[in-house]
Amino acid sequence: ELDISRNKLTRLPSQIGQLEHLRILNATSNQLTEIPKELLALKDLQVLTLSQNQIKEIPEDMPRL
Repeated sequence: ELDISRNKLTRLPSQIGQLEHLRILNATSNQLTEIPKELLALKDLQVLTLSQNQIKEIPEDMPRL
C-alpha cells in the first residue's frame, strides 16, 4: 500500500510503474491533472484513489479497476 495523498503533486513519478506488486494507491488531495499510463504496468493494483485532484477525464485505454 502506498499513500501519497496531500502532497501537492502535479504528476505521479514515472517510476511508479516499477512497483509491480502495489495493490493500493492513494493519491487523494493532490494537484494531479492526468492519470499517467505508467499505472497500466501495475498488474496487481486493486484500489486506486484519485479524488480531490484536477483530473477531468479518464484515458480510454485505462482498464476498469
